[in-house]
Amino acid sequence: MTIEQQKQHFCLSKEEIEKAWEDQHNGDTLVKVSLKYHCGISTLYRGYRIYGLGTPVRKQGNRK
Repeated sequence: MTIEQQKQHFCLSKEEIEKAWEDQHNGDTLVKVSLKYHCGISTLYRGYRIYGLGTPVRKQGNRK
């Protein structure tokens, strides 16, 4: 299945995947994000890959 075919059959929209990526990038755990969007962890990572977002790296806060 090509990337375009995967996008057409994916359960989350591009906007939802981008929001999920931002949530995870901004510090939410992977489990919290998957529960928020009602999908599995592997589904999120597959969406990140399909839409070329890569793995979200959490922003590092100032630790004291």
